[in-house]
Amino acid sequence: REFMNPRFRQSLARYDVARTNRDRFKALSDILPAPNELQGLELSQMGEYQVRDDLKAQMQGALLVFKSGLGSAADLAFHGFDTHENHDLRHEELFFRVAEAIGYFWDYAEELGIAERIMLVIGSDFGRTNFYNDGNGKDHWPVGSYIIMEKNAPWGNRVVGVTDDLHFAQRIDPTTLKESRDGVLITPAHVHQAVQEYLGLDQYARDIGLSLPGVESLPLFDATLQTLGS
Repeated sequence: REFMNPRFRQSLARYDVARTNRDRFKALSDILPAPNELQGLELSQMGEYQVRDDLKAQMQGALLVFKSGLGSAADLAFHGFDTHENHDLRHEELFFRVAEAIGYFWDYAEELGIAERIMLVIGSDFGRTNFYNDGNGKDHWPVGSYIIMEKNAPWGNRVVGVTDDLHFAQRIDPTTLKESRDGVLITPAHVHQAVQEYLGLDQYARDIGLSLPGVESLPLFDATLQTLGS
């Protein structure tokens, strides 16, 4: 093993883990749906653009893995939002598909009996500009948002953070979460820090070197606090 390259070492380590956890793979095999019940790739055409949608398939696979006990987290992706042209036409279809998939996700989680154990975090790597370009598209914009969902969450139905009319992020007070000129700008790091703390993973993240040093802790899951409303 001294002369193995890093990729081969990694593959061998994964093989060892798979052999060690053969019983768990059996648990997954036992709950796999019939082939006609498996979600697949959906294709649709929007003018000259083709949408390749396998989001429900990804969700189904992740939820089955959770149910089997083989995994506890998954990163799902749905592409097509980088709309530098024909923004409105494409986003309307894409957001419809995302909304439909989210409904499927929670329905299937209920069917598997694990809905009460799940947190769903929805976000993007960046937003779109506050104006249209010459191709009726929108370019990259550094202000985005997250949606965080959990069954019967006491902290739900709240909005934290705010932009002005031109979609520029505004600062919020780190204690009250109200808009404040002397406050902080919420970043994705703040959101992930709050999620780690809420799930009780912050110490574990520090132990394995995945903490977020220097990121201020914000009370994003305090049900009594929000930016908009009372």
